[in-house]
Amino acid sequence: MALPLPRLTARQYLQLERDAEYKSEYYRGDMFAMAGGSPEHSEIAANLIGILRNRLSGKGCKVYTSDLKVRTEPDGLYTYPDVTVVCGKPVRIEDDPHVIENPKVLFEVLSPSTEAKDRGFKFQQYKHIESLSEYVLVSQAEPLIECFSRHSDSHWAHYSEARGFDGVLSLPSLGIELPLAEIYQDVEFRA
Repeated sequence: MALPLPRLTARQYLQLERDAEYKSEYYRGDMFAMAGGSPEHSEIAANLIGILRNRLSGKGCKVYTSDLKVRTEPDGLYTYPDVTVVCGKPVRIEDDPHVIENPKVLFEVLSPSTEAKDRGFKFQQYKHIESLSEYVLVSQAEPLIECFSRHSDSHWAHYSEARGFDGVLSLPSLGIELPLAEIYQDVEFRA
């Protein structure tokens, strides 16, 4: 009979993660290895980072790759969003200076294996981040981007989408627009 794995504290997870050769997510005692992405996934994320960096230059916001770990709340999810935008100085957690807790906008590039989790569990966890204004889901199957926005009263009630190569995603919290033609530039969609 297999013995159950011991539950980890967030501090134990952070120590293991510092010494690990691969990235893992953490949620309430459990550590989960992360899978790699497809070339299309990586290309879309790279395009997003370049576009965001250019559009946000001089606006006091920085763009981070999926190497930046984000915490939703002290006993919540520790994860690596595909693209993170932080406005102002990153707020690092006390236990680990490599983890931030104040993203303004988070982007997840959807994969068949992660889409349900990104739309459901992760979105529910991301809602706990007080600084988060927008959560953006980016399809890698077609030129389609969905954006969920927090209203001033802390409710996530606004949904918008941009579709097709002529579509434009508006991010009011950052004061910028992102043309889908640029986000999906040179991306070959698999049938």
